[in-house]
Amino acid sequence: MSETMWQDLLARPWHQEVEPLLQARKIPYTVVWTRSGSNLFKVDEAAPYVLRVRKKDEGLEILLAPRMRKGGVKNGL
Repeated sequence: MSETMWQDLLARPWHQEVEPLLQARKIPYTVVWTRSGSNLFKVDEAAPYVLRVRKKDEGLEILLAPRMRKGGVKNGL
């Protein structure tokens, strides 16, 4: 997989797009999660997106983050 293609994976939904693509192409990967230190915005843990892609050993390291939900800020702030 070329570096240009890695960049095409950024900001895309993990479960619907990126994970099936990597599995279909038999590209090994590891997943790392990150979360904001702020609890201000509502997030959907079940809908992660790709935040970063790095080449690691023989495969890729994929950094995922939960997607922000519509509706904005918690507690009406």
